[in-house]
Amino acid sequence: MSGARWRSLPGLLPLAMLATTLCGYAAAVDNGFCLDDRGIVLENRLLREGRWRDLITASYWQGVSEGGGGLYRPVALAAIGVEWALFGEAAGAYHLVSILLQAL
Repeated sequence: MSGARWRSLPGLLPLAMLATTLCGYAAAVDNGFCLDDRGIVLENRLLREGRWRDLITASYWQGVSEGGGGLYRPVALAAIGVEWALFGEAAGAYHLVSILLQAL
């Protein structure tokens, strides 16, 4: 292989990583919500009521359970809030966003 071809390989690495990620997780797009997705997305009253301030200041589970637990995940909940505003209950769209973030 000539020197010019070897120099182009590092530029292909990000594309290969993207393709590998997309192929590996593509089947997830057709799946519905499962496990904690059901609570955090479908049953979260803070999310459903559009209470943004509470979403980024409350604990991760506060919109789902009274106690709420001690997890604090403001960026994750804000991202889910944006996805809720854009996609509603369309699980495939959430999965696609997650796959694209994983690929990045």
